[in-house]
Amino acid sequence: MKLKILLPLIVLIVFCNTDFAYSKDAFYIEKLLYNENDKNIWVKEYIYINKESNLIDKAYNVFFNLFKTSSNKDIYNFPENIKINKKYINDDILVLDVTEDILNYIGGSRQDIIYNDMLIKNAFNIDKKIKNIDLLINGEKTYLKNGLIVGV
Repeated sequence: MKLKILLPLIVLIVFCNTDFAYSKDAFYIEKLLYNENDKNIWVKEYIYINKESNLIDKAYNVFFNLFKTSSNKDIYNFPENIKINKKYINDDILVLDVTEDILNYIGGSRQDIIYNDMLIKNAFNIDKKIKNIDLLINGEKTYLKNGLIVGV
C-alpha cells in the first residue's frame, strides 16, 4: 500500500526537479550573482514565453522580466520602475527604448558593465538573429551613468 502512494510521489518530485517540468514555452533570463572574487556567476530564472510569439514580443517579455526585482537578494537587480517605451528590430539589432529609471542606481563603472553584460547576454539568448542591442533612454542613445554605451 505504501508503495502505491510513494511511487507516484517520487515520480512527481523527480519530474518537477528537471527541465522537463517546464513546458515548451519555458524560457530563462540570466542574472549575475554578487561575488567577492569578481568572477561572473550566472543564475537562470525561468519565465514563460509563448514560443509562437514573434521576436519583438519575446524580447519584451525577456526584458520585462529582467527588469523585475529578483527575490534573491544575492542577485544584481536593475533599478525599480523601469518601463519599456518601445522595442523593435533594426536589421540584426534589437533596439530597446526604456525610461530614465534605468539610471537610478548607485555604483560605478563596474555596475555599468554588469548591466551591459546582463542586457547583451539576455538579448542573445532570445534568438540567434539578434547580433547587437542598442539601449535608448526616452528615445535617445545615451550613456549609462559612468560613460558606458550598452551594446557590443
